[in-house]
Amino acid sequence: MALHFDLDPNHVTVDDSLAHCVPPALAAYYLALPLAREDGRASVVMAHPENDAAVQTLSRLLQAEVIPLHSSAEAIQAVLARLYPSAAPAAPKILAWSDAPEWETAVTAAAAAFSRVLEAPVTGLLTGAPLSEALAIARQGSYDLTVLHLPERMPLTAVMRQSATPILLVRGHHDSLRHILVALRGFASDTQTLDWMAPFALLPGEHVTILPLAGGLLNPGGHHHPADQATSAHLEHCLRRLQKSGIQANLKFRQGHPVQQVIDELEQGEYDLLLVAAEAEGSFVTRLLTAVDAQHLHAHRPIFILKPPAV
Repeated sequence: MALHFDLDPNHVTVDDSLAHCVPPALAAYYLALPLAREDGRASVVMAHPENDAAVQTLSRLLQAEVIPLHSSAEAIQAVLARLYPSAAPAAPKILAWSDAPEWETAVTAAAAAFSRVLEAPVTGLLTGAPLSEALAIARQGSYDLTVLHLPERMPLTAVMRQSATPILLVRGHHDSLRHILVALRGFASDTQTLDWMAPFALLPGEHVTILPLAGGLLNPGGHHHPADQATSAHLEHCLRRLQKSGIQANLKFRQGHPVQQVIDELEQGEYDLLLVAAEAEGSFVTRLLTAVDAQHLHAHRPIFILKPPAV
């Protein structure tokens, strides 16, 4: 278990050259702040030091073994806000892609649905070009979302590795987005997942279910271990965020492996949209999609995949 670090946003000294090894968007995604590096080791204060994928990514960027220290999300956010003052947000942009006529209608419809709710015009539609080319355009053009279907010969991990944006994975033509399932991984990315979901949840007649993935990190059990207290606080933070936004949601817990928990919930409810976050190149999300397809669940319905910013 990581040691606790009492991070005081007003009195912490940050090595700017080290901090800038981690892109600001990625630091915000993981809520991670490098403090010092010496003898091949780097001390990194994190809101979720148990996030192994984040630790591995940070280790690669810092070219050092990461020694994770735990501190509160609020303290880390305060320091990141000081280091990287946020500029006024630009108008969001959506890129849609398909490589076959039979997919064009479904991809266009899904992009249009997100465009209406997010008030983000679809500023690009590529058909026939290789997906790698479309993902490069999304990166170079600072797009905020890429709407696509998964090509037969390209695994999801390859798409995740190349994509600089979150992905709306189109799996068929499906018009409604009224029933939404949000799987919470128990990491800092959960808050960004909720932010993407919020505009849909605020529409009249929307039904949102929050599924904290227990048995991994978000366990509704007792608080007998410091890790239990930390994960409980994270879930409470997420729920307060929903309440502050005026969003009403059903909260459900399931047992078993996290992938199986999502499968069980999809079996019980007719959800129109599933939202889930990836922590690196999407190994968990890939296992989840493989299981969903194997059991013929969530047929033709889209899956929104939040992912770490490109580095």
